[in-house]
Amino acid sequence: METPTIDLVYCWVDGDHPQHQALRASYRPADHSSAHITRFRSAGEIYSSIDSAWKFVPWLRTIFVVVDDIQVSRFDISRVSNPTRVKVIPHSILFQKMPSHLPTFNSQAIETHLGDIPGLAELFLYANDDTFFGTHCHWSQFFFNNYPKIALTTERLRSEVVPGMATHFHSRVNNSKLLNTLQGRVSTRYSVTHQVRPLCKQLYREAWAHPLLFSPLVYTSASKFRSATDIETAGLLLHWGYQQGKVMLASDIKSKYVGVTHKTDLAVLSSELCLGKYHLYCLNDVMLNCSPIRSLCFRNFLETMLPSSSKVRHVAMAMPMAMPMAMPMAMPPQHVPASRPKRRSHAKTEATRIAQALYKATLARMASAKRPPVKKRRKPPTKVITLRDVKMLLARIKH
Repeated sequence: METPTIDLVYCWVDGDHPQHQALRASYRPADHSSAHITRFRSAGEIYSSIDSAWKFVPWLRTIFVVVDDIQVSRFDISRVSNPTRVKVIPHSILFQKMPSHLPTFNSQAIETHLGDIPGLAELFLYANDDTFFGTHCHWSQFFFNNYPKIALTTERLRSEVVPGMATHFHSRVNNSKLLNTLQGRVSTRYSVTHQVRPLCKQLYREAWAHPLLFSPLVYTSASKFRSATDIETAGLLLHWGYQQGKVMLASDIKSKYVGVTHKTDLAVLSSELCLGKYHLYCLNDVMLNCSPIRSLCFRNFLETMLPSSSKVRHVAMAMPMAMPMAMPMAMPPQHVPASRPKRRSHAKTEATRIAQALYKATLARMASAKRPPVKKRRKPPTKVITLRDVKMLLARIKH
């Protein structure tokens, strides 16, 4: 079967940009949870994610990166592989139909307009910058007969808000209520995995033309930050398309979600990534009050966790468990390439040392946890009763 034209779309933001911070502060909502720094912090994940895409899904045509207009120059396209096939799309292009909804700091608002990206293929993958490809994937694992294929989790979609539920989870409840209105109440409905999601522009066109979906899409598009009235557009369209027979269930995609905290062992995680056990990874940075050293460790981990052809990763991986980069057979071992990599800064070298120390400590814990082999116990020899023993026993009984 001929490979269809498929693109990949990323949503990206750099929360450390001073202009973006000032603009975000001027629109900051009363509910600070929807404007927390972890939603905007960038550790360079986007570059590692794009490189993993070119390495493991080379059948992609173009990668689109959706960014805020003031951050177009912040995205360093020279740091990724195949830069000529990567296009940056500013929000002003994406929101051409509704420019009054800008500026926006809400990824769910951006999702509502992904179908309006100029030049986007009919079939495309949608990813956040914290999602990565872990091993080679075939396009048929994401699409079948021009229909998306989705993987579901064991988490049920709630139809009612429970006390203490975070604001960003309200969109799933709103999705469930809308689906009940569109298709009737279903006893059990499961959420779509928080990974790379296959989508098609046909679902977007039908959703914007539907009378029951138009208003929720507009309200979500107008939300500056995530709010309790938002919908999760990608998840809603996939569930809605599945009920119409336009979305298939995928069973051959293995994925893993990791909430990266201060306690996450980055060395063990890196060794797991190198094994290629999963097709998709989500490494969600949920570190609160992240220290500078820990932040540097995470950045170094992202830059060294995958073998890549990117210009900034011509150095052998810093993690001890990583596979060294192979040199051409014609090149003698003593030969030093003319273009040497830049010397790492002291802070980055310190982060590498900490990561290596974490790895050694992990190996020590694993070695101490190994139990020695259990020796088989020998059965005691069976005592043979002689005539003398019988006589002695009878003598004791008489006395």
